[in-house]
Amino acid sequence: MSKTDFEYSVEYVNNRVKEMHTRPEFNKTQIAVYEEYLAAAQGGPDAYLKKAGDFFAVRRAEEVDRVDNLARLYQSLHFPEAVDAAEKLKSAVSRSTGYADIMDAGNPERKEMEKRVSLENQKRHALMELCGVIIAYAAARPADKTGKKSLILEAAEKMFSVDPGFTWEKLATHPPYTKLLYYTSAQLKNLESWYREAVDN
Repeated sequence: MSKTDFEYSVEYVNNRVKEMHTRPEFNKTQIAVYEEYLAAAQGGPDAYLKKAGDFFAVRRAEEVDRVDNLARLYQSLHFPEAVDAAEKLKSAVSRSTGYADIMDAGNPERKEMEKRVSLENQKRHALMELCGVIIAYAAARPADKTGKKSLILEAAEKMFSVDPGFTWEKLATHPPYTKLLYYTSAQLKNLESWYREAVDN
């Protein structure tokens, strides 16, 4: 590596570190790698090249940070199973050894994470649909309620298919649901009352 190339590369790394320190919580693994490169650069071009190589460690750090950020997102959404799968994926990616295997690393874990997130999203969509048809039923004229009842039964079947443990108590206490619906206790009781009126008649 010529001195000019060396200086250019170190300047790039310095700029990247400065940029990432504006949001360090999202880039902590990359920052650590880049700072190792800068420390090696103190020993000159050869020491820097030996440490940096083909910058694979940066690419791996990018993926580790990406998955770590997903894990924190799932944590905020109260998706514990998705968080667990993301943590396992992060561990697998951290063990990758080259560009050829970085995206293959953790494939089972990646698929499990995607499956868990997909299931949680299905639950949320089913819940929104169920609440929507219940409200439409409540607002309908008496002559139109029979038709709305079938929609509630269909939506309820879908809800139970993605969340067999669904109950009205769970709706009021389960964080992924309470974060999604900003209903008061009284409003939730009204939803349950309208639901039971529809399915019991």
